[in-house]
Amino acid sequence: MLAGSRFRQVYRGVHVASSVPDTIAVRADAAALLCPPGSAFCAGTAALLRGLPVRDDRTAHVSIPVWGPVPARRPGLCPHLKVPPDSVVRESGRLLVPEPEMWLGVAKEARPGRAGLVDVVVLGDAILRRRLATVEDLDAHLLRSARRAGVVLARRALPLLRPRVDSPMETRTRLVLVLAGLPCPETNLRVYDDWGQWIGRPDLAYPALRLAIQYEGDVHRTDRRRWQQDVGRDEVLQDHGWRVIKVIADDVFRRAGLLVRRVREAADRQREILGLSSGTWC
Repeated sequence: MLAGSRFRQVYRGVHVASSVPDTIAVRADAAALLCPPGSAFCAGTAALLRGLPVRDDRTAHVSIPVWGPVPARRPGLCPHLKVPPDSVVRESGRLLVPEPEMWLGVAKEARPGRAGLVDVVVLGDAILRRRLATVEDLDAHLLRSARRAGVVLARRALPLLRPRVDSPMETRTRLVLVLAGLPCPETNLRVYDDWGQWIGRPDLAYPALRLAIQYEGDVHRTDRRRWQQDVGRDEVLQDHGWRVIKVIADDVFRRAGLLVRRVREAADRQREILGLSSGTWC
């Protein structure tokens, strides 16, 4: 029966009806059947269960309790170091490691090089945005975990984190600039005119240059009302002497060098217009 079309295998020894959707929740619950009681989801699995932006590597990452036997590694199931029972939390009926440990676990499993660093910062920004942890919480956990895998990458990512970031693509846009050597722009800065009236909140901004960088996702193309609001917002900024640079996904993933050049050239023009010294950014 299990070999027929009515069922599908989630992990070796665990099957569900074919009509059950393939979701992270289903895969996590299936993995829990293979682990000892008290096991907690960690790394990217814990992040996905919390609705945070991480890559889905189709693997259930599980931390095993200190007293439990480690289950055999099998395709799609990755047991991690044993954790004490007082270091897990229950969310939606499932045990998860706390957010700082989850973040470190993602750093441990991250892709090598710049891509992994960006993934870890994207997750960190989302954690700060949702107030699941503070920079101080993450820093303290890294101090307690000084000799563990992933700490070096997490330490490199920590000073790059910023609060008030609305989307992963805003983070990626910011990192294109920062990793190219440009100063870090302000994130979602509230901009006021000379009389104290609010005029906008650009995704990224160099306020001294009156230079705003707006990421335009698909919602700006498909939602007419949102598009009209954004056009009005940008016109108000421009009326007050701001220059607005629009960024789309291809600028981040395929034309990063060109994006950096656009920002540098816009900064030069704004310095000239505003009479600022060379090197002025923030």
